[in-house]
Amino acid sequence: MRSFVMLLALTVLAFAVSLTDHFTSPPIEVLVTRTDQWVFCQNYGVTIQIKAMEPVTVNKVEVIAKFYPEGTLVPTVDRRSFNGFSLSTGDVKQIALSFNYCPQRVIDPLILLEIWIYLPNYTLSYNYYIGRVRPSTYEDLANYAASLEQKVEDLSAQIDQLKQKIADLQAQLKNKEAQIANLTSLLSAARLDNDRLAARLRK
Repeated sequence: MRSFVMLLALTVLAFAVSLTDHFTSPPIEVLVTRTDQWVFCQNYGVTIQIKAMEPVTVNKVEVIAKFYPEGTLVPTVDRRSFNGFSLSTGDVKQIALSFNYCPQRVIDPLILLEIWIYLPNYTLSYNYYIGRVRPSTYEDLANYAASLEQKVEDLSAQIDQLKQKIADLQAQLKNKEAQIANLTSLLSAARLDNDRLAARLRK
């Protein structure tokens, strides 16, 4: 049997907000889903679903993650291979995998995911461009954290000032209440004296 390679390069710009992508190339359909955990220094999760449009035999599936650190065109490569399988029409094969990458530089790398599906007579290739997951640098995050810390300190100081003002107002209120009580007593005594004087004058 004559072997030849047919390369189907389908490059899709899948930004951080897009978690799924799909392509169809008989005899299969492929759905790629990545988790929402594609963040700095954590697992980069991917699920690949291969559906048969007609009976098909897959010799091997290979997934290659290429991480391009900032300022270089030489990627760090992580390669995974999966054994072959056969599918009847409508059958689905699901492959779940994850990559872990923690770049030395402070900015997340550009990420290119290559999916190679080896059929008996040709190979299908799918390129899933994820792009930079987080454009912020450690310095940006550190500055933001510092600004938040300063904001917390400022708000805490304002809260302490308000608490002190409330305490002062409460002390003033107690003082006023004492003055009112004293004036009320004096008023009661004056009324009593006035009533006694009025009674004497009526005699």
